[in-house]
Amino acid sequence: MQIESIPTIIRAVDSKKDRSQNEMTDKPKWHLLPVLSLALVLFGSIVACEKQAPPTPPVQEARQVVEQVIDALNTTKLLEIGYDHPEKVVTVEGVIVRTYYAKNSKGKPTFLDFHDPYEGYFNCVIWQEDKQTGTLIRDKFIEAFPPNPETYFLNKQVGVEGTIEIYKGTPEIVLEDPSQIWIVG
Repeated sequence: MQIESIPTIIRAVDSKKDRSQNEMTDKPKWHLLPVLSLALVLFGSIVACEKQAPPTPPVQEARQVVEQVIDALNTTKLLEIGYDHPEKVVTVEGVIVRTYYAKNSKGKPTFLDFHDPYEGYFNCVIWQEDKQTGTLIRDKFIEAFPPNPETYFLNKQVGVEGTIEIYKGTPEIVLEDPSQIWIVG
């Protein structure tokens, strides 16, 4: 039996280590394939996301931009707008404190009042039908606000949108479509 020197033994062990490491590196690394595939997919997704345009915001209902919301009890301001700018679309907010459906009156109006007593204060009117076309108006409001608008909106904070008309010195908005009135908050 031949005795080798310690440095020779260490070199022999190191060469076996090198050989086994080389054999390992020469073998295909199939176990790394799923990891590499996942990395490529993630990288591709990131690149694709960066190239896409930002999402567009959802389309909102077409509503005119309103300069300010006017308090329903600000009669002076509402009269000023009604007399000086009758074509201007405004938004008015307040609590409906009194309602009345005048079914026995000409035109069968529904009154939504923001003050009691109502005389001299802003109100909204819903006519039974359009005088020129004969289109039923009140029915649209009954369908949208059951059982009827005078019950639905009583004692509620609402917003209304339209042009200010002056009737016997009182400002009012004639509501022709349910989209013109909504509950606030």
